[in-house]
Amino acid sequence: MEKALLIPYLKCYTVLSAMKIKSLKFVILIASAALLIMPVIIFFARAPVLIVAEQSFIALYGPERLRAETFRSMFALFRRVKTITAAQDAGDDIIRFAVQDVSKRPYCVIFPFRFARSAVIYHEYNPDIRLIILEGRHKIDSNLSESMQNDRFFIYKTDIEYEFHKAGYAASDLTGNETKTIIFFIDRVLDSINGTQIRNSFYYGVSEYNKTYFPSSEMSEFVFFWTISQYNDYNALGYIEISCVVMAGSGSEYFEKAENVPVILFSWLNPSYAPAGTAIVIDDSIWTQAVRAVKMADSGEKEGSIKSVFHILDSGKFNKEQLRYIGNLQQN
Repeated sequence: MEKALLIPYLKCYTVLSAMKIKSLKFVILIASAALLIMPVIIFFARAPVLIVAEQSFIALYGPERLRAETFRSMFALFRRVKTITAAQDAGDDIIRFAVQDVSKRPYCVIFPFRFARSAVIYHEYNPDIRLIILEGRHKIDSNLSESMQNDRFFIYKTDIEYEFHKAGYAASDLTGNETKTIIFFIDRVLDSINGTQIRNSFYYGVSEYNKTYFPSSEMSEFVFFWTISQYNDYNALGYIEISCVVMAGSGSEYFEKAENVPVILFSWLNPSYAPAGTAIVIDDSIWTQAVRAVKMADSGEKEGSIKSVFHILDSGKFNKEQLRYIGNLQQN
């Protein structure tokens, strides 16, 4: 009789216990979902990093590569990164409105050297937003530079000493112990601004390679040109054997010669688009430098330099030791 009376209570207890277990599972499920969703909510709630870029350079960089680099940057910074496309002839006010339309309160805005003046105009209307200027291998006009002397501007340049030193080393490696000449095409404006530093850094790279691998041999000869016509005139004086061609903003016409000589190319060009014979593409693009630039600004560095990335297209021309040396520190 007593057992019969207990049965309803036991059934009720069992039902309640089952309900508690289901409730607990539901709570755990909700908590787990919240933990998964919370980072996403935080990610989209954080102010974005905006990058202003010229339309022609985006085409050069490659849309798929841009998407991949943007994803990498978002992952590294844990915030959205958006590129604002600007036409080559876009006015400063147009660029200002374009930036403001994307975000009223961005975390920071990155402007390349080309749009330094646009950055100053943007700052006049948005004085609280941090602005990062990437000079690249050039130099901002002194009048504009004076307008950037406040705590909202951060100015970074490409580490010329690093990249041209590595380029000299790589060019010598492509030459080896042969008595051939390295041809170096350099943009006239770039040469006028940083020519001495570039030549010295390149020389030290060539010298380092020679001392390491061929200490008893003469160092490779290298000759600088501004244009392909200068090279043609020089070559007309007497045939020269070329071991490597370096292009820093000039000399692209050399590819038409199809002389089967390895090329080291300083360019934002997507490596998959590079002409045949390109051994290395040296990249100092704004997308490559964006993460490092934002982190430097976060740390309070007002000025500084950022290393380029060496994309090695023909690794078969280098041994493992040389590949490590040429490619090390390439990720910023």
